[in-house]
Amino acid sequence: MSSKVTVYGVDTAHFLVKVMAKEAPAISHKLAYRVAASLAGRIRHKIVAQEEHWHPLNRDYLRGKIRKGLSSKILIARHRYADTIRPRLILMDNGEGGFEVGPSNGSIGDGSTSSFAELGVWLEFGTRNDDGSVRMPARPHFRPAWRELEEDMEMLVGRFSSDLNVYLRPKIDGVIAKTSSSHQVFNL
Repeated sequence: MSSKVTVYGVDTAHFLVKVMAKEAPAISHKLAYRVAASLAGRIRHKIVAQEEHWHPLNRDYLRGKIRKGLSSKILIARHRYADTIRPRLILMDNGEGGFEVGPSNGSIGDGSTSSFAELGVWLEFGTRNDDGSVRMPARPHFRPAWRELEEDMEMLVGRFSSDLNVYLRPKIDGVIAKTSSSHQVFNL
């Protein structure tokens, strides 16, 4: 009595593991970048669109901005702050890479020693005088953008999953085609 067993070999499984081991860092890097880029874009949009309900500018400060030829919009003088909000590749302590989103550490300029990153904290959380009174009210733009991104995360991951399928499917199909055409038949 004999039985016929078709064996496709371990190459298919090994290749799939190798593809995932080889491609996973690049794929997760791509997803992380997409999320970071989406967040940065949302933050810049909030600044430019002025759709948040921010506390209006102090009248004297607004007059000074206009006198200097600067934008009368909140969080915008020359658009430089918003333009520096980008995803930046970082290396974490555990050796893994990731992205941070925020304004650059570059100097604001115009004689200031402050950086755009410091300005971002002041704008997001506001500032206080020594007596505790509000000097500059908070004008959150990072936190609302993050909350919106969290709500849309399922869509971003779904789009990524679809891209992953498009990327890996030809590789997987190629291996299956090779191994199925060269499968071995054993008679037991």
